[in-house]
Amino acid sequence: MNFSKVAVDRKVENFLEKCRVDKVKITPQRIEIFRALAATDEHPGVDEVYNKVRPIMPNVSKDTVYRTLSLFEDIGAAIKVEQLCERVRYDADTNEHQHFVCEKCGNVKDFYYSGVMNLFDKKVLDEVGEVKSIALQLRGVCKDCLKKNKK
Repeated sequence: MNFSKVAVDRKVENFLEKCRVDKVKITPQRIEIFRALAATDEHPGVDEVYNKVRPIMPNVSKDTVYRTLSLFEDIGAAIKVEQLCERVRYDADTNEHQHFVCEKCGNVKDFYYSGVMNLFDKKVLDEVGEVKSIALQLRGVCKDCLKKNKK
């Protein structure tokens, strides 16, 4: 799903403010790469972001997109969604949420479960160190693929 221009513009403004606060240089390439990432909830990979930005900025390289997405992860402007044995994808939604990965079609869907921290014994977590966040990824078959199989 693509978000409205107003919603994307709001995300871009928040991103620009974050860059100003963190003293991260704002460049036209970074703005367009973030805009491409923020415009969708499909968790695009480097190739998809590159293909979206390239018509707007023909001189942008795939390496620039890769390094910029990595920077976004470093500054907390994006989340890296890693799938076992598959390509890395990115998510501009940095709010606490989890991911469901369809093993048939590869789609990644966000879901929100506020009780994630309650799934773990605090004593066990304290033994490993200070836990700041938990990345929970569920794998299975999405509703769309289940419907296709039933037909």
